[in-house]
Amino acid sequence: MDRKLLINAVRVSRAIGSGPLDEAAYLALWQSHVTPIDDPFMRSVVGGIFADRLAWVFVAGYQLAVRSVFSVESDRWVAYVASEDRSGTLPAVSVTHVAGETQLTGWKTWVAAVDHVGELVVRTNGAQAEHYLVSRESTGLTLSAKADVSFLGDLSQGSAEFSGVVVQRQLQVIDEVPFNLREALAIYGALCGLVLAQPMLEASSESCLDLLDIAAGLWATSLCEPNDIQQLKSFDQNLQGFIASVEDDLAATIPDWDRDRRLVSMYSPGIARYSQAGVQP
Repeated sequence: MDRKLLINAVRVSRAIGSGPLDEAAYLALWQSHVTPIDDPFMRSVVGGIFADRLAWVFVAGYQLAVRSVFSVESDRWVAYVASEDRSGTLPAVSVTHVAGETQLTGWKTWVAAVDHVGELVVRTNGAQAEHYLVSRESTGLTLSAKADVSFLGDLSQGSAEFSGVVVQRQLQVIDEVPFNLREALAIYGALCGLVLAQPMLEASSESCLDLLDIAAGLWATSLCEPNDIQQLKSFDQNLQGFIASVEDDLAATIPDWDRDRRLVSMYSPGIARYSQAGVQP
């Protein structure tokens, strides 16, 4: 863990100021200060340093997870588009091959950062899941934002309708670690970054950095060995305890902390199940 880089990012974030960040403003900071970083896990932590709320902590971690699992590099945000209409009212996305082109038609019901996302990783749910990369500018793609978002409400969230959308390319899952575990570690890294950026929590910075060292080590493993899995469970428990110890200050400082706080703990049940032998999250 490059502590010098983190200290510099904290300095820069404080120099910029702590005014409220909307999605467009956070995207601009992310593009300026996160995308130039070579180390993938550090991108998530620095993304958290420049965040001023849990919605942007989620974005910082989510971007790392999607890029890691699907090996997508872009200076724009990427969304993993997997959810479909459970009622069956909106048809699921199907794949057709026309004149040498692969086309997508149907609906996906959850798109993160729908107002500003640049690329979509679209999952099709047939006998075997397939993944395709689609640009926001693709002909036949319609993105729509929802107006009634509560959890992480500062993050635009919506749906995607595909009508003969030509894909850029098919993607392969290149990571043996389950996506939700990658996402959890990345978001935890960003969460620690958020804590490091808070002036009133400087006394807790060393504990936070120690947790980040463990998280970075776990990120570099396959999480297949029993010792790694148990270390992940222990790390999760220690992180939850650490956040609880500084939560009063965070709740008093971070906008909508109480509303969005479940982001901090929502991955713990999956990690606990994964730590049980033979059980996948």
